[in-house]
Amino acid sequence: MPTDYDTELQRAKRMHGIVGRSSKMDEALVRALRAAKTDLSVLVTGENGVGKENVARIIMENSRRKSGKYITVNCGAIPPGTVDSELFGHKKGAFTGALDNRKGYFEEANGGTIFLDEIGELPLETQARLLRVLENKEFIPVGASEPSRTDVRVIAATNADLVAKIAQGKFRQDLFYRLNMIAIVIPPLRERTEDLPILVAKFAEDLTTDNHYSSVEFLPEAIDALKTYRWPGNIRQLKHFVERIVVLETERTIGADTVRRYLQDEPNYPDKYDVALSNSTSEENFKQYHQVVLGYIQRLEQEINTLKEGMQELYRHIESQQGSRSHLALSYNVNPTEEATAEEVTDNDSHETRQLEETELETIIATLHKFGGNRKATADALGISERTLYRKIKKHGL
Repeated sequence: MPTDYDTELQRAKRMHGIVGRSSKMDEALVRALRAAKTDLSVLVTGENGVGKENVARIIMENSRRKSGKYITVNCGAIPPGTVDSELFGHKKGAFTGALDNRKGYFEEANGGTIFLDEIGELPLETQARLLRVLENKEFIPVGASEPSRTDVRVIAATNADLVAKIAQGKFRQDLFYRLNMIAIVIPPLRERTEDLPILVAKFAEDLTTDNHYSSVEFLPEAIDALKTYRWPGNIRQLKHFVERIVVLETERTIGADTVRRYLQDEPNYPDKYDVALSNSTSEENFKQYHQVVLGYIQRLEQEINTLKEGMQELYRHIESQQGSRSHLALSYNVNPTEEATAEEVTDNDSHETRQLEETELETIIATLHKFGGNRKATADALGISERTLYRKIKKHGL
């Protein structure tokens, strides 16, 4: 038996043109509907093109503030020098060009909702001002000395990793906690591929109906070809992709070959290994799948051989620096004229391996010092690749 949220979910999807049966997407939308019943701040996260704006509007339209103002602000589109004035307003004479008092978005949206898209792009100073609004419902316009009050519900959205930005010192942790009172994650298109047939059919039908084109059918094999691509632009990119095919193709039945031809022009289209691997689920493609696996194994073998060569080059250089091969022979306890117990061999190996690593470390430090920290020159002098040198530097914590 459908619940109230099931009914609200279907109504919200119809109103905003959201199609599909993805459980991940439905969970995010139900979460948005539940958040709408409160006045808590909401943080909507997801990649570009997944529909974060739709989710914010669903929250607003199902909240007690639906009759109030709804203002959308793209934080990444406002120059850093004017963002405080745009959000919080300014007083006449506050800066050159401030000829009159001006209300900011937070004052304009009083009693309503403000949607701050790309919240991760706000400067740190502005973040501090926003935190004050969330904590105390007050702000100070640029050039003013007294705070003003506002009653605004904040919905924020970002495609950035705010936790990483916090670690980099680019986003305030306290602001993150205030915004993230209710978190809603919108899944990317590649995690809801079961919706591809419905989405493609909708986009094709919308365009043909609005522009009086003859109808277009995407065959199942065409949908399978679409699934081989990661769709970094998500729903928005897919919509434009389908529309391009509908407009440019004279054939009204679209197969896999046509889709792959158009996919070649999309950014970051996967290489032949990735495409083949994605298509290799049927028995007739098993041979192709086998070749793909072999290709990956060959790549791995090449990487291992490169690492081996780098180690050998480094050991040869250490030997030449020490003046003889006897040091390494002793380090590995390989004197054929001596016998030792298993315990002695293990102890000697452990001790001498540490000595070898210390020698390696000393050599790297000395060479880095000689070339003023220049890694390329150091690697060339040691006779190893820069990648091998970087791995050694990381290993020794230099």
